Amino acid sequence: MLYFLEQDVDSFLQVETDTGPFGCGPWPCLNKAANHYKECVIPEVNVTRDFKSKAPIGTFECSCGFIYARKGPDRLSEDKYRIGRTKAYGDVWKAKLHELTAKGMYSTRLIANILGVDTKTVKRQLSLAVKIEELSEKDFPPKLHMYRNQLLKGIQLYPGFSRTQIRKCFSKEYMYLYRHDYEWLFDQLPIVQAKEKPKSIVDWGIRDREYLSKVKQLYKELIEIDKPIRITISIIGKRLGILSNLVKHLDKLQQTEKYLNKITESTLQFQIRRCCKIIDSMLLKKEPVLLWKVQRIGAVKSHHFNEIKSHLEVYIRTKQEVDDYE
Repeated sequence: MLYFLEQDVDSFLQVETDTGPFGCGPWPCLNKAANHYKECVIPEVNVTRDFKSKAPIGTFECSCGFIYARKGPDRLSEDKYRIGRTKAYGDVWKAKLHELTAKGMYSTRLIANILGVDTKTVKRQLSLAVKIEELSEKDFPPKLHMYRNQLLKGIQLYPGFSRTQIRKCFSKEYMYLYRHDYEWLFDQLPIVQAKEKPKSIVDWGIRDREYLSKVKQLYKELIEIDKPIRITISIIGKRLGILSNLVKHLDKLQQTEKYLNKITESTLQFQIRRCCKIIDSMLLKKEPVLLWKVQRIGAVKSHHFNEIKSHLEVYIRTKQEVDDYE
């Protein structure tokens, strides 16, 4: 089957980790009004499917209230800064809109450019705010009264809930009030709590020694298994659950890095080791060592086998001389 697919064993053993259609998080907030614009502060992405094309749709929701979506998958690194559709602008964006408008020195076009939207969006958001302000209590729609009361009861019932938790529990009321009574909604919601970034307390010297011990133990196990596996950083990292640190912080793990450079194999080195293991098995069984048979059992492509053939011939002669001497 390997010959038919024009593949070798390596391609089946080394399967890259699926990072999803939008890569690994966190993802950037694309709210131009926020002081964390383009910073990767969004920890999760909600992936759905487009009804017609079945393409993945990623929805990114920031703690500042800005929610955007785009069709995937991302193919270039620049794609993560692309907005397909803005689902919600959030209180930070709204506050910046009213701040710029109140100054009276910016045109609608300039405000739209600063906030990253078109002029129609600016006009529409301002008109929605004006409509709510102009309504008296008697003019409020019944649904507005009902949803206000339901949300207030929910906030009182769950005083420890964050804005995100309130939005999830009362999504219908939240979205209606967001569209029709924005200012009131964000006056009632809990204050956004600033998250403190954890300080790094990693002792890389201790971690280096721990990793080195684990890698040495795993290497002994891998090198002795009956069906050889190519020794790579990826294989070792995945088996030990430390791949992320080996990829991102290997420069801080000097002893581990030195040992990995010593034991990891190129494709040719692995093929030589695998074929030598087959040769050892043949000699042990007193079978004639035929290189074409070694190639077939090892599932090595011809152009690769031609590169390692001379190494195998030397290995066979050396082993036979040792056997004759004994």
